[in-house]
Amino acid sequence: MLRKYLYNQKGMVLPLVLILFMVLFLLSVVALNISSADNRHSTYQAKRMQAYYLARSGAEALGNYIVNQSESLTPSQLGSLINNISNITSEEIKLDDNDEGYFEILVEQNDDELNIISTGNVGDVQDTVILTLNKTTESILADFEHALFADNKITFSGSTKILGSVASSFTSASQISFNSSGGQYIDGDIYLLNSSLTKSDIAYSEKILGNLKVIPAPMTFTMPSFPDFDEVSSSLPIIESKLTAGWNPSPPYVISSSGWYKEGIQVNSRLEINVGDEDLIIRTKNLNISGSGGSNRGIYINRTGTGKLYLYIDEDFTVTSSGVINPDGNPEDALIFFKSSNFAPAGNPIIKSLLYGENAMITIGHSANIQGHIITGGNRVTISGAGTAVVRAIYAPNATVNMEGSGSVKGIIISNELNMSGNSSLEYTDLSGDSSLDMLLGKTSYRYTIWR
Repeated sequence: MLRKYLYNQKGMVLPLVLILFMVLFLLSVVALNISSADNRHSTYQAKRMQAYYLARSGAEALGNYIVNQSESLTPSQLGSLINNISNITSEEIKLDDNDEGYFEILVEQNDDELNIISTGNVGDVQDTVILTLNKTTESILADFEHALFADNKITFSGSTKILGSVASSFTSASQISFNSSGGQYIDGDIYLLNSSLTKSDIAYSEKILGNLKVIPAPMTFTMPSFPDFDEVSSSLPIIESKLTAGWNPSPPYVISSSGWYKEGIQVNSRLEINVGDEDLIIRTKNLNISGSGGSNRGIYINRTGTGKLYLYIDEDFTVTSSGVINPDGNPEDALIFFKSSNFAPAGNPIIKSLLYGENAMITIGHSANIQGHIITGGNRVTISGAGTAVVRAIYAPNATVNMEGSGSVKGIIISNELNMSGNSSLEYTDLSGDSSLDMLLGKTSYRYTIWR
């Protein structure tokens, strides 16, 4: 019985070996499959990691570039840069020509931020990161709380007054000159560089109703970049003939799209410019507006959206006989840049716009009513007669500003010198919240806010 049992057990050896072999085979197949899957997963993960770092490197490189450029460019220059790279997917960019992987970048621009969307690709694997840059714009005059900055001198005669404080680079009492005429005064403090000066050092110092105070360092005011007309008009349709808004055919004449008027614009009646959500840009050889023969002849802006009117004038810019520019609108709706060496609107014009003369000498006389900023790199600005400049800023750091007759300014003046005579007056007005001033005198910067 035992022998027979042993024999039977020996007979089972072969089937057992086969079973064990099959089990080992199945286990090896499973192990191979697991190993293969691990290898595939490991390869995928490696590629995805490479794709992620490629994407992040691209976003970070562009982000650093924009942040650095925002420190040195003017708001308009920075705006042009951002517009040129927005909403366009870049070409495939490799860190090295021999690399398998590459990245592509798309920049999406919103009002207050930029989203840099960078996608890294390695083989058939890709990963995307988003870097958001926050945009801030602050005027260089945002913290300026004075009616006047005069770098070199202030001279008073007649019954003149400044309602507000005065900032200066003065180190000598002779840089503040009053005379014996009654009615002169500064209703505020005067900020000086020289800490040793006292009011008793200044002749007629009783006309300073405030105190002398010291600023720790000189204030500096530089001219903002004047636009490159060729750059801003490079894509504009060209109108070869002169536009004359006259009486035959009957007005109004209408402009509804941007254009470059190579032979200029003459307005004798009513020219309406329609502005929607997009900025409307006009470059013209010259712009001459005449209100002769009637009132309210000039340019009217019909603004139905968020866009602004930009006017670029190569040569003459004249407003005569009570012509008007944007009389019913907001001064922030229009920005006028001109290269003529003089601008002196005549009669009783109404102009509601920012005016930037590259090197212009500007005279606001008669009963001119200018509402908006005046910026010039020229060396003279004159407010005379009954001229009124209801502005937030006369920004003329290279100029002597002369206020004569009953000329008045409500806003601030940045000047080299200020001469006041007659019954002229300067009254401080707060600068905050003006987008047109920020565009030119503002400092726009971008900062990292979030990675996604």
